[in-house]
Amino acid sequence: MKKLYFITLILTFSLFTSACVSNNVSNEQPKELMVDQTSKIEKWDIRVIPRLDHKKWVYDTAIKYLGEKPVKLTVNYYDKTKVTYNDVAPFQVQETFGSYDYEKSVYSKQNKNLSINLKWVEGNKTFSSDVEFIVKPKND
Repeated sequence: MKKLYFITLILTFSLFTSACVSNNVSNEQPKELMVDQTSKIEKWDIRVIPRLDHKKWVYDTAIKYLGEKPVKLTVNYYDKTKVTYNDVAPFQVQETFGSYDYEKSVYSKQNKNLSINLKWVEGNKTFSSDVEFIVKPKND
């Protein structure tokens, strides 16, 4: 009888502890994020869009060229990923999606300052510029 009592006590304590830990982990994520773009690039609309993925905020990006003719574009994303797009048509959106299991695309206090570098070729001219974002909880 005592064994059953102790096993029940241990299981109850374990369940209670895991419930508290689970509740604390979910409270670490803010309810809503806001993105402040601290710099802009002429002829480009660049957005960082926070999205919940498996109870974690991740960063999606959308880059749109506002010029008149197609360009060749190389993007160095905030996580140092480099992607080249050939013949990006005006107003065509280039999207990337964050993932809860890729730490560099998950919001945290250490991962809140984002910088994206664009390098593009218009005709025979090459341009390069950075755009920066600060992501923070909406309540701050």
